[in-house]
Amino acid sequence: MTQIKVRPIEHEVIARDMVCYLGLSPADVKSHFADQAEVAVVKAVDRYGQKLTAIGDAQRWRVLLANGEARDRDGVVLSRAHWPVLLRGWSQAR
Repeated sequence: MTQIKVRPIEHEVIARDMVCYLGLSPADVKSHFADQAEVAVVKAVDRYGQKLTAIGDAQRWRVLLANGEARDRDGVVLSRAHWPVLLRGWSQAR
């Protein structure tokens, strides 16, 4: 998957260190988000109604919010370049 179109349901921006509480290993967090102080966590549904949690670039998420793309009824396209982690279901902090 290089990109996926989803309908965001809920989002939050959290400190990179908090991503481990969503189930990622410290090594995965370091490899995907080493240069970022914050990450965006977006709970969404895909075109089939499957619940997904996308974890990625907080700054890119802010841009999508600011220009209205994140609120598009047809959904927003998330690319692997900015959203390297996609989990099935809506992940909760453990």
